[in-house]
Amino acid sequence: MPVQRSPSDPSAATPGRWDVLRQLGPGIAIAATGVGAGDLVAASLSGKEYGYAVAWAALVGALGWRATFAATGGVLIVATAIFARIRIVEPPISPGSAPSAQDAGSVSRAALAAFAILCVTGTLGGFAYRANTTAQPALFAEAVSFMGYGAAASLAMCVGIAGQYLGGIVADARELRASYLFFHVASLPMLLLVSRLDELPLVTASSLYVFFALGMQPIENSIFATLTPERWRSTAYGMKFVLTFGVGSISVWMVRFVAGTHGWGAVYVCLAGVVTLLIALIGLLIWTTRRQPLHNH
Repeated sequence: MPVQRSPSDPSAATPGRWDVLRQLGPGIAIAATGVGAGDLVAASLSGKEYGYAVAWAALVGALGWRATFAATGGVLIVATAIFARIRIVEPPISPGSAPSAQDAGSVSRAALAAFAILCVTGTLGGFAYRANTTAQPALFAEAVSFMGYGAAASLAMCVGIAGQYLGGIVADARELRASYLFFHVASLPMLLLVSRLDELPLVTASSLYVFFALGMQPIENSIFATLTPERWRSTAYGMKFVLTFGVGSISVWMVRFVAGTHGWGAVYVCLAGVVTLLIALIGLLIWTTRRQPLHNH
């Protein structure tokens, strides 16, 4: 919830651009390194098999995939050391606004089923996204000739940046469950189109899938925050990222098996099935939490 400040409070003044950058900078950097590191893992796996046709092509090509992991790890260590020294002040919660232990317990019990459903949807979303990250460069290598397939994969990921920004705006302005459902429903036809298209239409459909797949992440994070008591929120986020990035990474094996036996189009048909199941579970989540408002404000 936004912190209420009186007009006389000096901190109530509109922050300057530098203040805004100082507040947002660490979060943006951490988010970028998190997404970049995760994509590098999947991209390096696909690159090892399919000619390093990814955004990291220059680095992998120059250093090899082992050295690329080492270099990326070094950058993350340095970034962690730098940002660990940045002071981040969070406003304290007033005693009057904190829920009682009884309320917290009741919220936890009421949200348990919804939280379990949300964990499964997060896992399926991570599975689909990681599978696409692994398969996309190789599919472009076979079906795109008007531009380099590494450049095409990079273009699709860049479109996803805009999707994630839009998803953040939607999460702050709209009802979270409906927004979560919309982004996933919008991604489903893109997967089916990717399984059948080539050349520019393929790159367009793939870029739009990444747009919606990344755009739903701020919404999903907001739902996790809303459905968990504050004292368990960090644990809930830890579970989310273990499931999304850890368990979701088993999609690499699915991609290898399906592509090897049925081709790249079949991979995306399978992913469409995964997203269809995900959408059904979101419907169950909406029904389970129908009496609970889910907003960011």
